[in-house]
Amino acid sequence: MPGPLPGMDPCLERRDLWPDVHQRLITYSADALQPQPRIAIPLHPPDPDAVLDVQAVLERCYEHGAYSDLIDYRLDPEVALPADDVAWVDAHLR
Repeated sequence: MPGPLPGMDPCLERRDLWPDVHQRLITYSADALQPQPRIAIPLHPPDPDAVLDVQAVLERCYEHGAYSDLIDYRLDPEVALPADDVAWVDAHLR
């Protein structure tokens, strides 16, 4: 039986195997929508820590990846979104 979302694995819909998958996906997605931090990468002394700007890495991956070729954010999504999410999409992606 196909899942409700395109690309969703029907196995994940089995509550006996993955009882909390929906809540975990929602939490992960919400966290991923927030700006990502800069983190220190420790190096051997005497070199100072290197700083990795995670948000900049994600933005660069998006800009240089094929995402804009695969997804047209000007169109409405295939799955209806709640009004708050529609507002976020309009503000950030369109």
